[in-house]
Amino acid sequence: MDENVPRAITGGLRLRGIDVLTVQEDGLSYAHQLHITIGDCVRDLELIARAADPSDLADRVEFLPL
Repeated sequence: MDENVPRAITGGLRLRGIDVLTVQEDGLSYAHQLHITIGDCVRDLELIARAADPSDLADRVEFLPL
């Protein structure tokens, strides 16, 4: 998660069993904070995390319809 993503999103995903890294740990994710709620962001990222194979997303930049 990007440093601009609220900690509640990272925490919400981790509570749902999703292995999440912060940008400080390794990686980057960005969602415009005025266009999506924390709950919607957690739900959408959980869906992606469960449906995608991690190797398919490694070393890529994906623009998501969040």
